[in-house]
Amino acid sequence: MDQLGFAPNAALVTSVLLLVSMLWLRRRQGQSPRARRDERLDTVQSWPAQVVRVMTPLQRSAYELLRQAVPGHLILVQTPLSQFMRVSTRYSYTEWYKRAGRLRTSFLVCDQQSSVIAAIALRSTNETEREQARHLRLVRVLESTGVPVLIWTEAALPDLSQVRQRFASLLSERAPSVSAEEAESFEQRRHLAGGPESMNAESTDFAAFDTAPAPLDEGGSADTGRSPRLA
Repeated sequence: MDQLGFAPNAALVTSVLLLVSMLWLRRRQGQSPRARRDERLDTVQSWPAQVVRVMTPLQRSAYELLRQAVPGHLILVQTPLSQFMRVSTRYSYTEWYKRAGRLRTSFLVCDQQSSVIAAIALRSTNETEREQARHLRLVRVLESTGVPVLIWTEAALPDLSQVRQRFASLLSERAPSVSAEEAESFEQRRHLAGGPESMNAESTDFAAFDTAPAPLDEGGSADTGRSPRLA
């Protein structure tokens, strides 16, 4: 009886092994010779790398404009859309990533909480058709999410006053929506906490810490050494 029971089990194991082997062979046969060759290559030895500058001269000029125009804000370089966007999972995320997620903004201007204020796209004067199509796709995706897109050309960067005026307008338009979002967030947190009486204000008790608030000087300011923030 044991031998009769062993035979079907052995046949099943053999069938599974044959199936796995066939699938592995089919996968290997489906790969190109180049793909199989690349799999065997060592990443470091086969692709010797060297460090280069993060920004081109044009990008450095544009970065300096932004740094002076919007002090106190975060300026991110070459940020992929997938870094600050979430999309519906109704369709393949991999497909979206190939189409748009890996596209990069030249610059991304954010507030100190890393919320996006605007994207800047630097355009070359001699773009290929493929580069133009990629740029249009980038702008379409950004605008679909409500992100303002500033397009700067290589031949004519705006001057500092123009950049300041543009961002002053963007920030003034953004302020009401930010206030509304903060109010909505507060109401949601108060509702979850069970009402105002159960929401504790942030503690100002420094007894548990090794520090304390700086005392006010005779002029009434605890921060006289700090330079005023640029508008």
